[in-house]
Amino acid sequence: MSVSQIISRYNLISDRRHTRSLGQNFLIDEDVLNRIASACVGHDKASLSGYDFVEIGPGPCGLTIALAQMVGDNTKIVCIEKDETLRNLHRDISKEYQQINFIYEDALFVDIVDITDRDVVLFGNLPYNVGTKILMHFISKKNRIKRSVFMLQKEVVDRICAECNTKDYGYLSIMCQLLCDVRKLFDVDCSAFYPKPKVVSSVVELVPKPVDYDMINNVQYLVKACFENRRKTLFNVLRKILAKDLVESAVPHSLLKSRPEVLSPSDYLALAQKLID
Repeated sequence: MSVSQIISRYNLISDRRHTRSLGQNFLIDEDVLNRIASACVGHDKASLSGYDFVEIGPGPCGLTIALAQMVGDNTKIVCIEKDETLRNLHRDISKEYQQINFIYEDALFVDIVDITDRDVVLFGNLPYNVGTKILMHFISKKNRIKRSVFMLQKEVVDRICAECNTKDYGYLSIMCQLLCDVRKLFDVDCSAFYPKPKVVSSVVELVPKPVDYDMINNVQYLVKACFENRRKTLFNVLRKILAKDLVESAVPHSLLKSRPEVLSPSDYLALAQKLID
């Protein structure tokens, strides 16, 4: 049964206000679903025996089923779904695909270590309204996630992957690139969804880096302060939150009059370490 048939059979678009409130635009293009599933699997299928897959917001389960058919019966897939009205659909799907399990929680309050004691590939078509919050919730802490594949608005993925000194570069770029190696995989046209969104989406892969998670909160605080005032110089921004002599000793003199977007993610990490030390 296709995703379009599932949506029709289970009357998933009957209440558009409810669907809109959850940021739901269902991906129905089978080719795109298979392409994302392939990105989740990666190049080495032999290594899948050591992983569980965790999906955020499976909805009508088009992507879930595409992945289940690729990885086989012995690979566990756990789906985190906020919308409990989908229980009947999910119960039917789990009867056919017994390796698929469903958890009805808000993903923003779920910790991977509470779901599985195995390494995880995290994936999903993230809701437009809370996609970046969900993304940061999972990648900003030490856990068992070995790789993530997410679909988000194209403009969000462009910000995640942006290089310093460009218009898209900012807080999201810095934090994602400090925490992960990021790679934009491909764009997804609005025609691949039902209902059709008004924006293009993109798929991005994030592979966690070995980082000092105790330092991440300090970096977040520093980067937020800088980019909330991105048109001001670094000196003027930092002077509001730190002592003048500390700023002058920690920031190279040549950069004091520069704007926040000139610093790379590694520059912000080094700056945070100097300011804390």
